[in-house]
Amino acid sequence: MKIPLDNGTYYLVENRQPIGFDKMLPDSGILVLKVDPLVDEGYGTVEVKSAGGSRDFANATYKLEMNNRNIFIDKKNKIAIIPLWKEKDNLGVLITTPDHSEAAIKAGRAIQTLVDQNLRTSDNEKETVIREAITAFKNKDFEKSYVIATRRHEGR
Repeated sequence: MKIPLDNGTYYLVENRQPIGFDKMLPDSGILVLKVDPLVDEGYGTVEVKSAGGSRDFANATYKLEMNNRNIFIDKKNKIAIIPLWKEKDNLGVLITTPDHSEAAIKAGRAIQTLVDQNLRTSDNEKETVIREAITAFKNKDFEKSYVIATRRHEGR
């Protein structure tokens, strides 16, 4: 995904998974790169925005389930990039503003819990709840999404 910024710069957001030719990746998750095409090659054209302040590729990606690696925030441009729940090799990503990020992470984690449970013991009722929680999430009603996901998860 490409997110345009000022002066021709942009973020590239990539889902890095150890499949196919990438089986030997040191880490998996959402990788955020800042690209400045006006900078000469070799002088910072592409900057890896490593998760948790990491300085290597072994911990560069963002992951919903890891507290210190679950969000990239650019305060200047008011952008928050959040990895979402996994379903097999598929991994979603949310581009939002920093002020919505806490509720989105909370709802995303609750949905991930449901998805993980459903992979172990598939049941139609749980699938319906997952769809309802995801629909609320996609409508940017993160609080409602969280309530739907946790109500079922907690057996209410």
